[in-house]
Parts: sequence; C-alpha cells; structure tokens
Amino acid sequence: HVHPGDRNWAIEFCLNATAQKQDHDFEYRMIAADGRTVWLRDLVTVMVEDDRPAKLRGVMVDITKRKLAEEQLTKTEERLRSVIGSTPVILFALDRSGVVTLSEGKGLDTFGVKPGELVGRSIFDLYHDSPDLHANARRALAGESLTFVTEAKKQFFEIHLIPLLNKSGEVVSVTGVTYNITDRRRTEKQLRL
Repeated sequence: HVHPGDRNWAIEFCLNATAQKQDHDFEYRMIAADGRTVWLRDLVTVMVEDDRPAKLRGVMVDITKRKLAEEQLTKTEERLRSVIGSTPVILFALDRSGVVTLSEGKGLDTFGVKPGELVGRSIFDLYHDSPDLHANARRALAGESLTFVTEAKKQFFEIHLIPLLNKSGEVVSVTGVTYNITDRRRTEKQLRL
C-alpha cells in the first residue's frame, strides 16, 4: 500500500492527471509486504477511447537504491559544506568565462563576503587591488594549473587554481582554493630579521 505520508497527494495527483487525460510520471513511497519502505517511480499512460472512461496503463519501477544514494549524497554534501564553512579557506569555482559559480568557506569573512554571495560575478570585476589574481585566472582559464601568492586587503593569500578539462582538452571550469597566509608571512619575515 502507499506510504501514509504520500497517500493523499499521490491519489490527488493521479485523479487530476486522469481527469485531464494527461500521462504522468511521479515518485512516491510504498510499504512492502515485509514492512520495508520502498520508493517507486510510476510511469502512467492515460488511454482514452471515444467517450468511455479513461483507462490507465502503467509501469512501476523500484528506485529505492537510487533514493538511498541521493540521501547519502545529500548528507555527504551537508558534511562537506559544514567542514568548508568552518575551515579558514575559500573554495571557489569559475566557469570558462571567469564567472564565479561557487564561493564557500570561512575565509570569505576576511573580505566581508558571505558564502555564495559572489556567485554570478566575474572574477575580473572583483579584487582590483590584486592584478596578479586576474592574470593568473586568465592562465588557469587557458588550461594551466598553478599556485601563487597574492596580496589583497593588506593580507597575503596562497591560491591554487586547477582547470577542469573536457575530453577535447578544453577548459570547462576552474576550481580554486585560497588560504590566508598572512600570519605565516609575518612569522617568516620576523625570522629573517
């Protein structure tokens, strides 16, 4: 039988699709004979013949393994976001034109920026006080992996840029990891002195 948490909307969905004579495809939970909860994908075709009531023909596919994998992936993503959010680094990604598609990490606090706030902005419109960042971003977008140190907002950062290439060798995106190394640089300077 249909899982109690899905019963009402599943019945309503089927009735509406049948009344509108539309095929439908939806996912819901059922309780198996042994008491387990299983996920099903229901692919239903509504068959209409003249003025007779619509008939339903369908196929149910067990998608429990896929749903469990999706749940596990979501939990893993949440743990990863928690780790990145509490670690003093900046993790970012750029599309092939240099637009930020990801910006996460506690290190963003240094710039007064919240996670995700830079998404949709071009790296070339940001951080004009660090022209070597722009030059190195261009190199990474051309396919070169590199690590460099730059200064921005009177602090030092070590940045790793890694381009992601497709099978044809074209850059699809660039992943970047940034570490604030200001304290390390100050310590090294003091030791040299």
